[in-house]
Amino acid sequence: MSYTENNRERLDAFFSQYEGAGLKAVFDIGTKAGRILIAPKATPSREGWNASSFYNDGQAFFLGKDVNPYFRTIDVEESEAFRKVLQFMKDYKTLLLEKGVGPEDITAVGTAVFRWMVNRDQVVKKIETETGVKMLVIDEEKESLISMYSIVYTYNFSMSEKLGARKFEADDAILLIDQGGGSTEVSYFFPTNINKFGVSSIDECGTVALQKLFYTVNSDDLESRTAPEVNYTAIPRQFDRMERFVDQIIDQWEGYPELAQKNIIAYAMGSAFSASLPRPPWSESNPKRKRNNFTQHNMGLSKTRIMELVQEFHDKIDDNLEEVCDLYNLLERNDNSITRKMESELTVSYGLPVYLKLMEKFNLRDISFAGFGLRYGIYIYDNVFKGALDDLLVEDLKMDEEEKESIAWERIRKYNTAAAYEAYLDKYPEGAFSFIAQINLEKIKK
Repeated sequence: MSYTENNRERLDAFFSQYEGAGLKAVFDIGTKAGRILIAPKATPSREGWNASSFYNDGQAFFLGKDVNPYFRTIDVEESEAFRKVLQFMKDYKTLLLEKGVGPEDITAVGTAVFRWMVNRDQVVKKIETETGVKMLVIDEEKESLISMYSIVYTYNFSMSEKLGARKFEADDAILLIDQGGGSTEVSYFFPTNINKFGVSSIDECGTVALQKLFYTVNSDDLESRTAPEVNYTAIPRQFDRMERFVDQIIDQWEGYPELAQKNIIAYAMGSAFSASLPRPPWSESNPKRKRNNFTQHNMGLSKTRIMELVQEFHDKIDDNLEEVCDLYNLLERNDNSITRKMESELTVSYGLPVYLKLMEKFNLRDISFAGFGLRYGIYIYDNVFKGALDDLLVEDLKMDEEEKESIAWERIRKYNTAAAYEAYLDKYPEGAFSFIAQINLEKIKK
């Protein structure tokens, strides 16, 4: 079974409180993890919106690691991660049917890892055949927009403090900064005019991408980067270089001129931000109780506090280690809780400067945490806004193929590796830059 006895007990207890009432389930299968949300059809109001109102489970499968980087395919017969995803979905589907949840009330979405796959149709068909659950692969724009719907519904919800009733005004705009592993998505949404929105991706500003850059010397040429175990760059100098890199990337991003003169209500998603939030008051009397999305939702950080946190984490690492190689070798040993704690602090150190720079760009004084992301957004969009995912269009954000190819080519040129040129030629064999890509590939392989 892909779930533990404890999860089975939690699920039985959850279903017992909704006996006879309708429930819905949402599978969210991503690059690192697979998750499931089970929620009542009668959407909880502000007073009833808490952890016990929902059932959540998630497991790390690292499906993205089994995607062939050159052919951008996954072997549906050999991938162990894919097998575990299928088992996770099948086990929960069986339980849901046993408990009376109808197949029509079970939704599944695939995100970034499925967007990468050339054999996506084969993978989706295999999932549907093996599990009996229809999967919808959603693009980046739709993913960001759906998350916005959860913010609109939970705008006044908070377990950490009392929030007065608030209504959206015509000049209000919600800005969401969602930092993932490879990139940071920045999207906006006008809650009083839901047809007006925008989504943009800032590449190389995700925590995993920044971590890779931190251990290197030259961020411009992948082939000339120094191996981390022999990188003798002083840690303070490396932090300075990282911040200059983030500044440069975000300065080049044009932002959203249409938000000028708007009242921006800013939200953040991502592990670096959530790990930086203050502990809630109840943690002093019950320190073992874990923080969760319900307790952290709508908690905020000011620009000043983020600046202080960045400096605090930098100082902690600078005081203990002198050079990048010392830090890398310590973390590679991973033999005690100190290294795990330091790794978490490093994630904050890489991630927070991105939020800080974006706050400066939008002239924001503070930003709140959005505790409820994609799977809650799907549930709310369907349950509250009565929309169907298949019908959610984001036509005004779609680029034509020529523009997509140009953006891809700029990345390929920056990397300037054989693998990069091969990836371009695989996707665009007759593309506008295929001739020069072939020449550059042959030069590298000589």
